[in-house]
Amino acid sequence: MKLTIVPQPKQMDFYGNIIDVSAFFNHEAQLFLQNRDKRLTYHAKRLCSALIEKENVYHGFHLVFGGGEEQIQKNSFEKCQQYIDAYRLDVNAQGILISAASPQGLFYGIITLERMREQYGCRLPAVSIFDYASVKVRCDYWDLRSIHPLFEKLLANIPVIAGCKLNAIVVEYEDKLRIGEPFCIENQTFSFSPQQFEQMKERCALWFLELIPLRQTFGHLEYVLKDPRFSSLRETPSAVGEMCPCKAQAAEVARALVQNMAKRHPESHYIHIGCDEVWSLGTCKQCAESGKSRVQLFIEFVNQVIEAAAEQGKTPLLWHDMFEHATEEELATMRYFPLTVVLYRQEFFSSSDERGSLENKYLEVKNTLQQVEPEMKRVLAPFLSDYSIQQYMRSRFLVEELLLKQAEGYLSQKE
Repeated sequence: MKLTIVPQPKQMDFYGNIIDVSAFFNHEAQLFLQNRDKRLTYHAKRLCSALIEKENVYHGFHLVFGGGEEQIQKNSFEKCQQYIDAYRLDVNAQGILISAASPQGLFYGIITLERMREQYGCRLPAVSIFDYASVKVRCDYWDLRSIHPLFEKLLANIPVIAGCKLNAIVVEYEDKLRIGEPFCIENQTFSFSPQQFEQMKERCALWFLELIPLRQTFGHLEYVLKDPRFSSLRETPSAVGEMCPCKAQAAEVARALVQNMAKRHPESHYIHIGCDEVWSLGTCKQCAESGKSRVQLFIEFVNQVIEAAAEQGKTPLLWHDMFEHATEEELATMRYFPLTVVLYRQEFFSSSDERGSLENKYLEVKNTLQQVEPEMKRVLAPFLSDYSIQQYMRSRFLVEELLLKQAEGYLSQKE
């Protein structure tokens, strides 16, 4: 027996027989919630409209179809507490039971059951599934700089993304958001209205997706620097998208861009500040006369942008490529004691050995981060760019190892 589910559950134990579950869905389903969550009620009703929410005498979150309530205590879901967004799903002759330690876990269990019904209808294999996420933050990326999808299409795509068990969308709005931004020429033809923006946030929340704004603040600033009012901030007259960090108003503009966007996303834990591909950095007369390297100019400016994000209570994210040739001494000047949290997609790795090597490195950095975090005010969390992941694999390891070494030195000083 094989279930074609994306992503494939971590553990599936089949028992060989097929269960006719039509009777389970024709009767009332029972929902037991440790904490009331209207989102779970909504998604449970998508599977069975006859839903009863019962007082939860059990720990965790449970959805029962058929006579499976007595299985809750037998179904040890304590294991779910040890993993990210974990759930257990059991299909047997007594009924169907989904158990989780978190609302997210139960939601992903509902998604899996929904996928099983799409494949097999009401004749499901008897199976016990245990599944969890390998990475805490799993993002899709909407780059709205040069594409203009219909708003209705974007809304329709949200359940598809959640159905793949991603839990966040990084949205690069550029000029597509009407927020009264003083430093941006907003696109009145294709931008979201305030009502559409709120509708998009609400739909993402309903489908357990965090909306993470991406606001370019250094490179790719065409949407700001094409305005004659700010053209003097360009690194060179021909570099329409790249801001000179030595210009007096540059930091003010970057900080305002971050702060204004962060305030529109109070629910998000993160804000992506871009900072990739500042190609012409260091080439203007003012930068050259500063006597600083490109990396020094970059880090000094980015520190100010990071501070602006931190002041809004956000963890800043940024692309990694401008750190590619940084030395250990230059990286040491990063503010808030930077550590990397690497987000990646497994399909971008050419071999299981390469993927395993990255996973080990990720866990090493993650464990160090968990030790240091109480000592820190902020955490810098660079993203990897998907399109260049093979190209930058080796350089990323170098940067990560330098930061890890720095973290270990910090810990040893505290002992």
